Amino acid sequence: DDADPTAWPDEVEDVKTAVRFVADNAQRFGIDPAQMMLMGGSAGANLSALFGSLGPDRVFISGSPDPSTISVASPARIRGVALWSPPVDLAPLVPPDGGGAPSECDGDPACAYIWSAPVIEKYLNCTPNECPETYRDASPTNWVTSDTPPTYVVNSKEEVVPLDQVEAYVSKLQDAGVTHDLLVLDGDRHSIEYSDDAWQPTVEFLSAQLGGGGAGSRGDTTTSTGVGEVESAAAPAADDDSSFPWVAVAAVVVVVVAGAGAIVAVRRR
Repeated sequence: DDADPTAWPDEVEDVKTAVRFVADNAQRFGIDPAQMMLMGGSAGANLSALFGSLGPDRVFISGSPDPSTISVASPARIRGVALWSPPVDLAPLVPPDGGGAPSECDGDPACAYIWSAPVIEKYLNCTPNECPETYRDASPTNWVTSDTPPTYVVNSKEEVVPLDQVEAYVSKLQDAGVTHDLLVLDGDRHSIEYSDDAWQPTVEFLSAQLGGGGAGSRGDTTTSTGVGEVESAAAPAADDDSSFPWVAVAAVVVVVVAGAGAIVAVRRR
């Protein structure tokens, strides 16, 4: 559609549609729609974080987020999210007007290689100066509230997504009283490239939010020897009143492998 050269914010609506589909077919799939989880990597982590805070029934409105309007009761309850290498603050990832790497990369070659290209501008169809409200809307760091579901975050120290902005996001989770864990891995692996190290602790964290035990349920601080560091904090545990199994809706977000131009999904109609 030439009149609508970018799909934003249809990506968020696509996730909403997928979650509602699973919830509407809960009996068919044998799951409890009040026990749903979201997981995403890279661009998919951005969408998972957004949707986790916005909720299934939130109407996406351009403009500065109003936290008082975010919490909406819904039968499709997101009980936890897992974010692998999430770009959570998009404006700092846009290259400067003169070209080159964003200052956010701080000399990191993997970060500079990806974000020197105008992938965010193509995704949102504008620059931060042209549409600052759109950039705020598309950045999960601006949507964190006490209603944000328990969140597990993984990031490498020297990867495509700058660790500084991920740590700033985690600080907001902490300040809002959101149950969370942050696993920081050595090296420059991005998203599913570190799945062997991140998968099991991710499952343990999500299971813990439903009373299944495991790391993250009570905010214990631990260290994963030879892999990375885990920082944890917890808000009061959510109630678990269901005998149905929980489901992690991983297919509803795009899990993007690191690659030039692919770090944020660009979808055109």
